[in-house]
Amino acid sequence: MVLAVNLLGLRHLTEALVDRLPVGGSVVNVASTAGSEWMSVMEPIAELLATADMADGLAWFERSAPLMPAYNFSKAALLVYSMRMAWAWRGRGVRVNSVSPGPVETPILPDFRVSMGESLLDSVSALVGRNGRPEEIARVVCFLADPDASWVSGCNVVVDGGFFGAVASGALDLASMMKEKA
Repeated sequence: MVLAVNLLGLRHLTEALVDRLPVGGSVVNVASTAGSEWMSVMEPIAELLATADMADGLAWFERSAPLMPAYNFSKAALLVYSMRMAWAWRGRGVRVNSVSPGPVETPILPDFRVSMGESLLDSVSALVGRNGRPEEIARVVCFLADPDASWVSGCNVVVDGGFFGAVASGALDLASMMKEKA
């Protein structure tokens, strides 16, 4: 179900509507920092994205799902799908980008605390000072959809208070942090 909602249904709807977008139109997909390891699962993502439709994609997932949480894999695949479609639809004048929020104060946050681990989410919140707010994510989505972002395509904007940047740059050692919490 997670893959059907987060990627396959989104892909079906987007591809059904892309021809209706005007030149200069924009698609902005909401991914997640949970998909940040997309480069490590490119082969299975490529296989999944090569499936013809939702049924084929779900059958592939039943046979071949990588050993990672379905949510993380679906968001990783969404990031790659967004980048690929930005390139594929450039001739139509349609831009495609994604936004990857970190923890955000929404009704689903308690479910994420269970599935992703309270320790990790509490640590992220403590380090950046709080969880994000929905309007902070919406502002980035609105910017990417706006003509003012006309030269932005194929990008993923991480909106997490700086946590991902700190980990990616080595300013924060996530592995050590998680060992300390254990």
